[in-house]
Amino acid sequence: MTERTDVLRAMIEECLEEDIEPYLESIGLPLTERPFRASLEFAETYFQWINEGNEEICKIDDFSDYAASPEFRIIYRHVENWYKGRFGNALVKKNSAIKGVVMIYGVPFVIKMPTTVVRPGKVGEANLYESIWVRIPSSVLDSEDIYSWVVDPPNFLAMKSEVKIDLERDVREIASALRSIRTNFMGAGGEGETLGLQKGTICHLETFVDYIFSQDSTSIQKAYWELQMACETAFKAVSKYKTGKFRETHDLFSLYDDVNAIVPLSISRDILKSLPRWKETTVLRYAVGSRENLKDCFNCYLTTLRILKALVEDARLGGIQGLGSAEFEIGCPPWFGT
Repeated sequence: MTERTDVLRAMIEECLEEDIEPYLESIGLPLTERPFRASLEFAETYFQWINEGNEEICKIDDFSDYAASPEFRIIYRHVENWYKGRFGNALVKKNSAIKGVVMIYGVPFVIKMPTTVVRPGKVGEANLYESIWVRIPSSVLDSEDIYSWVVDPPNFLAMKSEVKIDLERDVREIASALRSIRTNFMGAGGEGETLGLQKGTICHLETFVDYIFSQDSTSIQKAYWELQMACETAFKAVSKYKTGKFRETHDLFSLYDDVNAIVPLSISRDILKSLPRWKETTVLRYAVGSRENLKDCFNCYLTTLRILKALVEDARLGGIQGLGSAEFEIGCPPWFGT
């Protein structure tokens, strides 16, 4: 490492410690956004000449396209190393995932399926990727390894083939339903109350996972309320999107009728009979009911996913149609080059 590089690094670290990081902390900037913002702050405020090795590289006069310049990589590399040294793994942005649950050998296992699938795009100079292709799938792709989604899995090598067949079937159904619900709501857009209802659906489904994973009778009872609310918020979100309003009720049969009158649904109204009535779920949420069977609770989860998947797909909510089958080419941030 050259003397000039040592000087640059020391200068960056001092500015980060004394001024830049305290400022970014004070404005509440998310940690994962700080390295890039700090790099810009340093370049714009503190530094006019970039030197590395024995040669002067660049005099900064115009910052309009500076983030795309090779010189910015020098600053960014030092800044990112400083942040890694301070925050460690907390700096790593976790990939977004949807949480579900599957039964294996009669035991609930959490599954986390990614919300996006990425593949390489164009390769530019120095064999660096200039772009990536991003897809937000509404189903399970053939190229995906669904076994990797199971958190703390059992021994797959010792698993009988018939058990694996059932497991793969269930994971594919659950993942496809959760992705479809999320992607169709995302493609529809919405704001305010509509957006809150859409997000509430996924939130309740993921809270259900936490409850059933506990396996105790109290949590199993509470889990039913989350299924009730997942259905309720989804039906109300569709009604709100289509008509600008929804009925103030917990009764899923009434909410079904309201949506079905606007958009004919492919699922029978009778499927709702497989779930506890809303009045019973209000008792179950206080864990003073009688539904304590783990398998029955999981079956209600599968039924709920089937209902909601059909609901969002039949509703044809508009917005970005076919989002789940589309791919988007996104340019890679140039400052990540080495």
